[in-house]
Amino acid sequence: MTDLTLKDFFQIGKNAAQLYPQSTPCLQPQAFRVLQRQRGTEVGEDNLGAVPTDKDNPFFWSRRWHNAKYNPNSISFEWPILTMFEAYSESKDSPMGDIFRRCYRVQLSVLDKYKEECTTIKHRGCEARTVNQIYIDTEKILDGVLKYFGKTVIATTDDCSTPKVYYLPWLIVQRENAGLNFDVLFELQDKLNAQNPTVRFGRVERPTQQIYGTEVFLNFCTTNCESIEYNLDIPDFGTVAFEAGCSNC
Repeated sequence: MTDLTLKDFFQIGKNAAQLYPQSTPCLQPQAFRVLQRQRGTEVGEDNLGAVPTDKDNPFFWSRRWHNAKYNPNSISFEWPILTMFEAYSESKDSPMGDIFRRCYRVQLSVLDKYKEECTTIKHRGCEARTVNQIYIDTEKILDGVLKYFGKTVIATTDDCSTPKVYYLPWLIVQRENAGLNFDVLFELQDKLNAQNPTVRFGRVERPTQQIYGTEVFLNFCTTNCESIEYNLDIPDFGTVAFEAGCSNC
């Protein structure tokens, strides 16, 4: 493994939400979701459109659901949330060849809920935020998430010779505390910097749902694409007579 797949890319986002340092609730992602619909309508659902089997895939995670021991009958979440969505992809080389490069355009967003009723009376902290403050807070979280992406590497270690995805600061701590040696084969930061010389941030506003936030689009290219070998030996089961399947002949 010397390159990442799109699912690996989503998994990094999920890890970033899970491991994001604890702060006030509105400055820490409380859930992660890879959106399934272009308009992201699942953010208006109580469970973000998740199902129990999402526990074991890279498409969803919720801090509240984690704390509830992943009860399959109680999938829920709290705000703010980190979302990802594959806007589109394109092939840089011929997809008919043995090896080609596919580039994805992925949207990353941090969204939060504006509680209008909480601004009409005296509140403090997260409950008293206006939309403009939500924009500032979600941008701060998104900056932190991007820094996590930048510290992601593919490496081998003394314990595992198979290349895997790691968070580089974790590897450094393991080397200092446990003497674990590692060899970095790939740094995501270098690839993302090359593919995204300019990164433009934008605001997200969904007034009817009272959802606001900050978004960014990243280009992510990979050569780690699926390959297929066709079966050249087709079993011969004979031929059913024409009359056997013809009832109105």
